[in-house]
Amino acid sequence: MHPKSNGSSDPARSLAELLPRLATGYGTRTRVTPSRLPNGLRILTVTTEGSPLVSLQIHVAAGSRDNPPGKSGLAHCVEHMMFRHPEIDFDLEAENLGAMANAWTMPDATVYATDCREGVLGRLLELERVRFERPALVPDDLRAELEVILEERLQSVDNSPQGRLFETLTQLGFPDHPYGIPVLGVADDIRSLSTADCQSYLEGMHCPTRMIVVVAGPLAPAMVEELVRDSLGKLPPSPPAPRFTAAPSIPGVTDVHLELEAELSAVSLLHPLPPADRLESSRALATAELLATLLSWGDSSRLVRRLVREERVAYDVSVSVQEQDLGSELLIESRAVGRSSPLHLRDRILQEIGRLAEEPLEPDELERARVQLTIDTVRSLRTAFGRGDLIGSIALLHDDLDRGCATREGFLDVTPDEVRDLARRLARRDSTVCVTLEAKEK
Repeated sequence: MHPKSNGSSDPARSLAELLPRLATGYGTRTRVTPSRLPNGLRILTVTTEGSPLVSLQIHVAAGSRDNPPGKSGLAHCVEHMMFRHPEIDFDLEAENLGAMANAWTMPDATVYATDCREGVLGRLLELERVRFERPALVPDDLRAELEVILEERLQSVDNSPQGRLFETLTQLGFPDHPYGIPVLGVADDIRSLSTADCQSYLEGMHCPTRMIVVVAGPLAPAMVEELVRDSLGKLPPSPPAPRFTAAPSIPGVTDVHLELEAELSAVSLLHPLPPADRLESSRALATAELLATLLSWGDSSRLVRRLVREERVAYDVSVSVQEQDLGSELLIESRAVGRSSPLHLRDRILQEIGRLAEEPLEPDELERARVQLTIDTVRSLRTAFGRGDLIGSIALLHDDLDRGCATREGFLDVTPDEVRDLARRLARRDSTVCVTLEAKEK
């Protein structure tokens, strides 16, 4: 065992201590142990006995918001290229070990995740060291991967009415800000990406001080720290490149109407919310999360019950909160039944939200929503991946894990007046962007 002085560790905390109202009981069997290696790499060991499965996750504080101007799609391209290495075929090596690897890029972060058996963790960490330490970029591999990404964009955006609607909504919601540029990138920018672009991004963004290694499973923290120190702990320390940190401007009320060949008409609304990286914003985000649940979680929710089941003007409707470091958003998305007008659907959505703002909540309605959100959290914590993903995402936002975890329980304290106040601002269209899609026959 390496001497402890090579790094630093904080006391282990049980999940029940970090999330006392959401993880009581079963949370006492899970402990979270933070530590840090000399090269700046952070480790979070999430130990739960009784399951042989391990989730290895590398959360990198670098995402599409960090793309240089004119290089949209670079962060996503780098994520793809991390699976192309002349020395190792990461996917094949993981499969041969009985593991499943995945990765995804977001505006604020990139995550590399592999689920595996306990006994192969050391080998997987060594594979991670090779691709992070020596990400050899071959031009032919890049060209092939860019074709894959362009096809992905073609299918999910260019040939998708819903994709084009969402991209328009995001651009209007975050004008002149990286959040308004698609994670996939713009086609012309994607075609222009070079190995030099990828190398520069990797050197400045994928460095140890930006990385958190999360290992969730039945493993002792000392063993995890030793395995990580012998692999990713060998990555040389390097100064990180500065991140884009400007807050997005708040858009005015905006309405855009699209006419596209599509099966169904649709409407999407975006309402700006405070940034997620500030603890003082947590109450506002918790309120938005609770309102989203009241409006669209299950058949008994306000919008689903009224617009989908009773009036049948909507094929479906969803309300969600997208938490982002510099500025979050509440999204409302709905598709109209048949050839119904999306403008009528928009008006009905806003009317129902207005009713929630002005009328008393139904008996036990708010408590039911709290229970539903609690169930969602509990379900995610049942798996090694879910526990690792929750703790890793909180740690990326907040150095103080205890205070960061406390924000996850904020919806339990939100009052009816806070919910109604947010609903009132939504119904009034305060700073809300709306894009309607009118379906044309193909």
